[in-house]
Amino acid sequence: MKQKKRRDTSSAIVRAVCAHVCNRRRFDILLSKKGNLVGSPYSRKRCRRTVEEIYGCLGARYFRQAYRMTYDSFLFLHEKLSSNIAKAVDDSRRYKKRGGRGGNYKPPPVRNGPVSTCVWLACALRYFAGGSPYDIMAKYGISYASVLESIWSVVEAVNSYDEFIIEYPASETAQLKIAREFQNVSEVQFSNCAGAIDGILIWILKP
Repeated sequence: MKQKKRRDTSSAIVRAVCAHVCNRRRFDILLSKKGNLVGSPYSRKRCRRTVEEIYGCLGARYFRQAYRMTYDSFLFLHEKLSSNIAKAVDDSRRYKKRGGRGGNYKPPPVRNGPVSTCVWLACALRYFAGGSPYDIMAKYGISYASVLESIWSVVEAVNSYDEFIIEYPASETAQLKIAREFQNVSEVQFSNCAGAIDGILIWILKP
């Protein structure tokens, strides 16, 4: 009888400990989503870095190689796209928060501070140039998901910027104007080229 009572007491203790752990785990996850918990696997303290700091580390030469443009060109591009990038990021998060279209949206608290539009653009350009998301997130102090979010936000920003819309003109007069511009820069004076796609021609023997 005493042994059975002892087993019942042990079982009760185990159940109580398990319940406490489960409740604590749910509490941790809840707090981590709010961005207030320290030490949760869902919340990590990161040190944000600016593009200016990265440029200071790389220098002009390696920045151009890494981002496929000079630092001045990057700043010029950011000036054009900054408002569109901010809108694209906001629209993306609003859509996710709603679970689709419709409803009210309140921006979630950001534990490590906001990510600037300059960093969004830099992350996307570095990814397009062949950078790994793991390296990019470590460099700028953002999450893996934020790196992927930057890619689509910048694509959306570019697509919604009227100056960057590329359309081949239907007018023959406009096409002839393009052909003359090609002819002016052509060493062999091609006069009938009104557009070109970059590529490579390799001579091979027919199999």
